[in-house]
Order: sequence, then C-alpha cells, then structure tokens
Amino acid sequence: MPTEFWSFVAVATVVVMVPGTDMALVARNTLSGGRSAGLRTATGTLLGLGVHAGAALIGLSVVIAASATAFNVVRLVGASYLVWLGLQTLWATRNRGQDVARIHGSPKGSLPRVADAPLVQGMLTNVLNPKLAVFFLSFLPQFVDASRPATPQILVLTSTFIVMGGVWLGTYVFAVDQLSGVLTRLVVKRWLDRLFGTTLVALGIRLAIAETD
Repeated sequence: MPTEFWSFVAVATVVVMVPGTDMALVARNTLSGGRSAGLRTATGTLLGLGVHAGAALIGLSVVIAASATAFNVVRLVGASYLVWLGLQTLWATRNRGQDVARIHGSPKGSLPRVADAPLVQGMLTNVLNPKLAVFFLSFLPQFVDASRPATPQILVLTSTFIVMGGVWLGTYVFAVDQLSGVLTRLVVKRWLDRLFGTTLVALGIRLAIAETD
C-alpha cells in the first residue's frame, strides 16, 4: 500500500475513536435495548457514513459545502433530530425506576420505548449531519495521490474508514454490554441517561451553530 494510505489509517484511527454523537447514541441504545440494539445502531451509523462517502464520490458534498442554504437546511434538521433524541432520553429518566424494574425482570431488548428503531436512529444521525459531508470533502483529498486516478483511491479510503468505524463501534457495543450489569443499576442508569441525553442535546446545539469552515 502507498504511504498515503497508512498515513490515512493513522489519522483515521484517532478520528474514529474520538467520542461523539455515534458513541453516545450507541451506548444509550445498548444499555436500553441490549447488544442487539447497540449493534443495529452502529450499523445505522455506518450506513449513514456510506451515504456521505457516496455523496463525496459523486460530488454532492461539494454542493452542500458550497451552498450556505443547502448546508443550513441539513444542519438544522440534523441538529433538531439530535436534540429530540436527547430530550427523549432525559424525559425517560423521570420514570427510570420502572424502566430498571423491566431491565431486571425481563430479557434484554424489551425496552423498545427507549431504543426504538435503533438502525434508523443511527443512520439519520449521520445522514443529517452535514459536517460529515464537509469532513469527507476536506479530509480525503489530503491522502489522494494526484498522479493516480482519484476515484479508486477515494473508494479505498472511504471503505477503510467505514470498516474502521464498524470495528470500533462493534467493540464499544460489546464493552458497554459487558458492563451493563453495573451500568443499569438504578442510580447509575439514571445518571448515565442524563449524561447521554445532555450530550446528545449539546451535540445538536453544537451542530446547529456550526459553520461551513
């Protein structure tokens, strides 16, 4: 592999592991709906990345990055969705005692109210984040060799990034699931939900005030 590829892998490793919306949502859904819900959420986020990767490849990201109107529309819709997810999580803490009773009295995955449609949640969270379009547009060209055809290189880089994200989120799901016995205790669960809810709201607000540059 060319030197550019390994440089990309090194930088992408850091980018993938930085805590953000994906990890907050995956953790929330794993604790609420079990390993299956967490893996479905992770799969959704990867599908969302795939949409942006495809858009970058065919040039749609250029439109979003260049058009203030297009960027702002997608940005505000995505921000509103994140805030809604966060507020939904915070609202659920009001009846956390009943939810924890369900966790201990029934199999994992029996809390659809909290982790409803996790795959769709994960996908929409990324699809409605125009920052990812700008990220792919500005990040990938740094590792493309201008002396060779660009399209095959972009395909390799985007595929590698998505696979790395999948490995990391999958590992994260299993780690959270293994600790779920501790993390779903009444007091811990309540504070974790408050943390995840607040994080999602904060990320939504951050996205809402984001600029294109």
